Amino acid sequence: MSEKQAKILGALLPAHQDFQPILQRLREEYNLPDGGIIDKDYADFILEQDIPWEEVRKELKNEIINVPDLWPEKLINLLKQYYAYPALLEDPGSLMGDLEGEREDFKLLLQGVMRFIKPIIEKFDEFINTTTDLLLTWLATGETADIPFDWFGTVSVIPMFDDHIIMAMAGPFSDPKEIAQQFTAEHHRIFGKDRYRISGEFLNNIDLLRMKFDGVPLKDISDEYIQGHRSQFAKDERSPQYRSQKRRLEERIKKQLQRHEETLMKLIGGR
Repeated sequence: MSEKQAKILGALLPAHQDFQPILQRLREEYNLPDGGIIDKDYADFILEQDIPWEEVRKELKNEIINVPDLWPEKLINLLKQYYAYPALLEDPGSLMGDLEGEREDFKLLLQGVMRFIKPIIEKFDEFINTTTDLLLTWLATGETADIPFDWFGTVSVIPMFDDHIIMAMAGPFSDPKEIAQQFTAEHHRIFGKDRYRISGEFLNNIDLLRMKFDGVPLKDISDEYIQGHRSQFAKDERSPQYRSQKRRLEERIKKQLQRHEETLMKLIGGR
């Protein structure tokens, strides 16, 4: 999101057709003056009143959440379930009792699904809270504020089966370059900045490496290489020249495959 977009959306947020009646009702309920450019009289009035701002905020947030047809129905229902059972995102099994036998598989599946859903719900909750705070600022001071640059997008690190995955979320107003930068920064932080690159030699020898993993003897791997590069070797397979070439080839392939295996383990992070 650009700075201009953040300023425009922040300035116009209180004018949203779904928020206007909410703000007007709260002004009347708590006897707040109309919003506008803040001045000394307005500030003195606010300071003199015993206004329960926490109560106002709670009521404002509840009104925002329950605006008909404003939010995706399934997403707002998930958020309400999160508010009702906050432990569910952290420990799905906490509401399922003791699971044994085949139900443990279901519990594991639920935990995996909830880990994917968690950053989405938390981001939506943050979005609702930010909207509430911006509108509360308007009620209290008559001033608007720029919306945060990450209002419509975020990058999250999710623990998954003793490892981590990185998930990017972006909305229509998100800056894809900014999201990409955040994603790259998190990827470097979690997995390290220095990534091993696949060389042409590694790619050309991948079939030979697979043969090694399959337990094919080195002499047979060398024969496979020779079949694909026959012009590089003496025609008479019984000649001393051919035997010498093949012996050197076996030594070279052995070292190459050892090196490629080490590179592969670094690329995939394990066996």
